[in-house]
Amino acid sequence: MADMNGRVALLYTDLVLVPFTVELARTELPGLRVMNIVDDAILAGVRGGTMDQVDLRRRILEHALRAEEAGADAVLCTCSSVSDAAAAVAPLLRVPLLRIDDAMVAEAVENGGDIGVVATVETAADEVVGKIEALAGERGVVARVRRTVVPGAFDALSRGDAAAHDEAVLKTVHDELTRSDFVVLAQASMERVVAALDDADRPRVGAPLRPAMRGLMRHQRTGGGVLV
Repeated sequence: MADMNGRVALLYTDLVLVPFTVELARTELPGLRVMNIVDDAILAGVRGGTMDQVDLRRRILEHALRAEEAGADAVLCTCSSVSDAAAAVAPLLRVPLLRIDDAMVAEAVENGGDIGVVATVETAADEVVGKIEALAGERGVVARVRRTVVPGAFDALSRGDAAAHDEAVLKTVHDELTRSDFVVLAQASMERVVAALDDADRPRVGAPLRPAMRGLMRHQRTGGGVLV
């Protein structure tokens, strides 16, 4: 069995996710030492169109290499908006680079049918919808994917108005549940609303952070292998 006193690195592209994730890691990553790496210029550049793919990949790789050099056994990129860029640089690392939405996307495709993707950032919606459609095609699963971006919610969270963010996201999720078999929360920053869902609705809503952290734990237990 692998050493469960290992070290993992969490890479953030915005500050809003850090407090929730640090708290969640205490229960989902027991026994692991966690390094938190924040570069909030990444998401700002991606959203604003001021960071091209070369610069984006370079920044992710630089942070992941530093985490590797500091002793991380694995790196989790917590931003759905940069999943493709993270995948592109992963082969250049000696340790696994886990994308935040891989396990959630797999769960959505396993459910199939009508899938509603709810996001608060346009670029995250683009990435998650694309990944669901691609994986469904690979596996021969019929999946009808619809996307909804909640206007103003991410900006509300960024300025500290979590209540406004949560209210807007929950309303959209409840609306989407009336017409979808399964609903995906495209970003880890949205996972905070899962606790407010009814017991009957919660199994029909997928969120990225907990499944990704469980992937990190499986990696530590097995000493390597598939992380999703």
